[in-house]
Amino acid sequence: MVLARRAFSDGASTSTSTLTKLRAWVSAFVAGGKTLWYEHKTSRLLRQKLRDGETLTGKERRLLRQNPEDIKLAIPLVVLFCVPVLGYAAPLIGLAFPRVLLPPQFWTDAQHAQFAQQAALELQITGQPKLLEYVKGLGGALKGVRPGMAPHEVAA
Repeated sequence: MVLARRAFSDGASTSTSTLTKLRAWVSAFVAGGKTLWYEHKTSRLLRQKLRDGETLTGKERRLLRQNPEDIKLAIPLVVLFCVPVLGYAAPLIGLAFPRVLLPPQFWTDAQHAQFAQQAALELQITGQPKLLEYVKGLGGALKGVRPGMAPHEVAA
């Protein structure tokens, strides 16, 4: 009797955990859509603020610059979602390739962390050799420059 109850409860917990994961993903997807729409409305207000000659903070400038990119990234899935039969596959396609097809508003916290680590690794792999090559290219221009020199001493 105890074994049967354990076997039944294990099966129920598996389906419950799958259902819980699905609900969490759907709620993240809905929250991402709401956040994207809110940021779009905010960017429209910021554009008006800019037209009126007001200055923007760094965070507002970043939002104003990033929002059109996020909208462009979300458009293909939104269009696919509008197609009658294929629309059901749009969230699944987004789930399969979130970094490529979904803006950051749709990512879960775990995906944010994973993609940040991947971006840091990519920057380390591709960015460092480029930086070293750039610095080597400056070698001739930097002859005679020592740490602590004033800018007017370097120019002379």
